[in-house]
Amino acid sequence: MSPGEERLVERLLVHLHREAGDERIRELAGEVLGGRISLIAAMRASAYAEAFEPSLSGFTNWYRNLEPQELAEHVGRCRAEIDDLADQD
Repeated sequence: MSPGEERLVERLLVHLHREAGDERIRELAGEVLGGRISLIAAMRASAYAEAFEPSLSGFTNWYRNLEPQELAEHVGRCRAEIDDLADQD
């Protein structure tokens, strides 16, 4: 991962640890942030995967319905945000 991507993942994990409605997701984020489990290992655990299923299903439906131009715009905005995070020191 690039430095910007690492910062984005960390920010997302902090947000999930504080704000997720599902206790399993808060736990996963805390475990990853605390260095007790890797993000990959956590996502492979069935209990955590089940916790994310409803949100991932909604995201998948949204993503599949994007027009190519909309997708390109989202990708561009995300890339710009990641680049901005990489430049922060």
